[in-house]
Amino acid sequence: MVLLTGTETTRVWAVVAMILSIATYFWRLHPIIKELDKMGKITPKGYSKTLGLMIMGFLIMFLLSLIIYFIV
Repeated sequence: MVLLTGTETTRVWAVVAMILSIATYFWRLHPIIKELDKMGKITPKGYSKTLGLMIMGFLIMFLLSLIIYFIV
């Protein structure tokens, strides 16, 4: 909705908010999920690594979009 109705400034701040909110995964949830995975509580085994990579992909995507915005 922000993409369709927001101003340019609102869109930039929305991307910053997304980056910050996604980054909190790595200091709050990822250590817990890794520990649960190590204990065998998550199926399939090793999924914490896959999840971490997927979330890192989202983080990189938003960071690149912000960098490209400021360059172009």
